[in-house]
Amino acid sequence: MNTGNRKSFCIVSNSRDLDETQANAIKEVQKLGYNTFVFLATIPDEIDFQLLQVRGVN
Repeated sequence: MNTGNRKSFCIVSNSRDLDETQANAIKEVQKLGYNTFVFLATIPDEIDFQLLQVRGVN
């Protein structure tokens, strides 16, 4: 992820435990001066949603 002059490295995981590859990647990019973010993402079995608008293009 590049946000202008600041580079960041992001990992999205469904577990709080990072595997060895992910941990090593974080160490390497931190040596290069990147900001690092680890996001925990959980997806429920059922997702509620509402369709608010449908617009077609001809």
